[in-house]
Amino acid sequence: MDGEHAANVSVRVGGQAVLEGVMMRAGQRACVAVRRPDGGIDTRMLDVPGWAHRAESIPFVRGLAGLGESLVVGVEALRWSEGAAGFRPSDRTPAPKWLLVSIALVAVVVLIVVLPTGLAGLVAGGTAWFPVVEAAARITVLGTYVGLVGRRRDVRRVFEYHGAEHLVVSGHEARKVLRPEVLRGGSIHHPRCGTSFLLVVAAIAAVVHPFLPHGSLVLQLAGRILAVPLIVAVSYEVLTALGRVAGLRPGSRLDRVLVWPQRFTTRRPDDSQVEVAIAALQGALGPVGVSPTGPGVLAASQS
Repeated sequence: MDGEHAANVSVRVGGQAVLEGVMMRAGQRACVAVRRPDGGIDTRMLDVPGWAHRAESIPFVRGLAGLGESLVVGVEALRWSEGAAGFRPSDRTPAPKWLLVSIALVAVVVLIVVLPTGLAGLVAGGTAWFPVVEAAARITVLGTYVGLVGRRRDVRRVFEYHGAEHLVVSGHEARKVLRPEVLRGGSIHHPRCGTSFLLVVAAIAAVVHPFLPHGSLVLQLAGRILAVPLIVAVSYEVLTALGRVAGLRPGSRLDRVLVWPQRFTTRRPDDSQVEVAIAALQGALGPVGVSPTGPGVLAASQS
């Protein structure tokens, strides 16, 4: 094992696939690496707000703080990767970060609340079957969305970088030498992935929603939207606990359940993609002797 990796192996890391690259987080450090059109690799350090670090000792609040922070950092990484990978002209100004964050939040609420609840209202409104139909609709909507976007070539490439991110994170946690030939053939799934987080959110929502106000469809939609922060906070705590247990027993039934959804959002990467993920992790970990501080970070599409 190289000295730098040995010095930082105890740091809990996470990441996110971007356009032709990977963003890695290690406590209060974040680095995004992207494969340029000419074959080289560009890296960039990203600003981390520090919300998760300040809230790490407050249960439930830390989940909302961590996820909000990860969304802001992830959107910035995605925005930068668009230009670095050649997906937009270098002279074109990227969309404002606040706009991208707002669109992402609205899209999540529509996918996990508005569409499932609306479909359930049309199919089983006012009956005892409403919660069951709503839960089934939520899984169907998410599965259909992932299946449709996964048909795009650029999204398939993102799924491959998602697999590269998991390979490198798992290799780091297993104290392996971080080289493509060493990591090749490892698991492209990880129990702390953001895709698994969506599965936990759907399960927690199925438990919470029957206790929310009943009545008109508008009232039910309002109650579910207001309950989103609670569901997200609880889901974060649940996935963190389950991820730790699953990490102690790789291949266990719990581990298989948690990683099952990732079959739809990860693909086997090639060595060049793994190289990019390694560059991102090395940037996030910092130089020898530097130990980033702060909690492990979990985000959409993040280990």
